[in-house]
Amino acid sequence: MARIIDLYCQILKCIMAICLAVMVVLVFGNVVLRYVFNSGITMSEELSRWLMVWLTFLGSIVALREHYIVTMQAALHILQKLPASLPTPIRVGPQ
Repeated sequence: MARIIDLYCQILKCIMAICLAVMVVLVFGNVVLRYVFNSGITMSEELSRWLMVWLTFLGSIVALREHYIVTMQAALHILQKLPASLPTPIRVGPQ
């Protein structure tokens, strides 16, 4: 099962790279067309936004698999130093 998930994440990484490349080409092409030819690609901005949204969603899946999700380590570290006399719901760590 782990091999299947790893393969799936590799496919997602490729899709993310393609999305990023398409976004760069669309935005750069639209800038050039607007300033040089005084016209532009009508769907460029909207398509770039959709690709960015999907890039974020797919990236979060890959980040979760590779344990790159941002954690609250600093807050947990501070909360663990609180005195044991505090009520149980506030204390963190070994009881």
